[in-house]
Amino acid sequence: MQLSSHWILLLSCLFGLVACSSDKTYTLEELKNNPTNQLHLSYSKDADFEKINQSFEGKKEKELLDLLNQSNISFASASYGLYHLGNHYIYDETTIKKGIEYLKIAADQYLNPLAMSRLGRMYYTPTEQLPKGIQQDLILAYYYTNLAIALGNISEEQGEKGVFISSYMRKNSLGLFDALQSKVIQEKYDVDAAQTKLKKDLDKMRKAYKEYYFPK
Repeated sequence: MQLSSHWILLLSCLFGLVACSSDKTYTLEELKNNPTNQLHLSYSKDADFEKINQSFEGKKEKELLDLLNQSNISFASASYGLYHLGNHYIYDETTIKKGIEYLKIAADQYLNPLAMSRLGRMYYTPTEQLPKGIQQDLILAYYYTNLAIALGNISEEQGEKGVFISSYMRKNSLGLFDALQSKVIQEKYDVDAAQTKLKKDLDKMRKAYKEYYFPK
């Protein structure tokens, strides 16, 4: 009887350890350095991107940081959280550089189309109601805008799950794409250099984007 009690106690401890180990949280620094999802954040084929986006929308800095520190955060939640953290910082001249940093992390590491769209508009029109701190860069504007539209098109191909993303791209990126393609704009920057940078990354980003946001 005593031996049985010991086994019960041992098993209870083991189950407790398993339960504790499953509640994984990450620091902001860890989330900022996650190329190719080295943290192994989870993907969900049933993710509701509009709902995830809304969970971060309008939140203050502490609220955003708390949400990013939640247990077992998914890849999509980290992506949209970093995007909104960047948006939060760019409207203050003392934190605009930090804001751009987070938007780039969301775009480059988490392949967030909304962050790409935002960066495209910012690099095209640096004065977009923002304090000083960003210079016009038409090559980067072209790069991020085209990536945003390409990933928006992939989202649309996925049906209902991708409607939020593709709708956002139509509203916020297609007009800018037309402007960048216009003859007047093309005369102001090296189109070949912009297209070379885009082609270098586009194929691998398309493949990774499907894996991250629309897993089989």
